[in-house]
Amino acid sequence: MQKLPQYEMLYNRLKREILADVYPVDSILPSENDLCSVHNVARSTVRQALSRLESEGFIQKQKGKG
Repeated sequence: MQKLPQYEMLYNRLKREILADVYPVDSILPSENDLCSVHNVARSTVRQALSRLESEGFIQKQKGKG
């Protein structure tokens, strides 16, 4: 069995949390730096996961808003 890339694992986790209302509509996700620290991944990994969530309509990115 092939292991999923880190960004995909983070994407799946954040998506589950969004759908479970851990992050309700109009709430702010942790910053990229916080996500890097908490999940022990590189910033590029976080950005890939967030970009996918944005492209699928789960989040909206706003510079400087977390």
